[in-house]
Amino acid sequence: KNKEQLEINSYVAYNMAKQYCYQNDLVLNESKTCQLIFTTIPNNHQGLPDITTVSINKYLGIILDNTLTWTPHINQLCNKLNSSLFVIRRMKQISDHKTALTAYYSLFESQLR
Repeated sequence: KNKEQLEINSYVAYNMAKQYCYQNDLVLNESKTCQLIFTTIPNNHQGLPDITTVSINKYLGIILDNTLTWTPHINQLCNKLNSSLFVIRRMKQISDHKTALTAYYSLFESQLR
């Protein structure tokens, strides 16, 4: 399929979803709705006119980018783990091993799961 047909199909699907929400007394928050256009080459896709186009979005705890790489997700995870590791090292200096281990399970390991 070509790009124009894809844009038409996505616009029709968006309007159907919007109509479904209206008919079932659901609210579609358009200010929180965004579109992520997956592509292998960077170019300017317009997408749907009513929805903001983004290059990175967090969905169900996973950060997706428009090229489907893990880089943004891994970078955010590394930042969280570094912060947790700092707290655990400080806890180890001022408390016993058991408290530091509890901090490890609650701060560090919970991010990995």
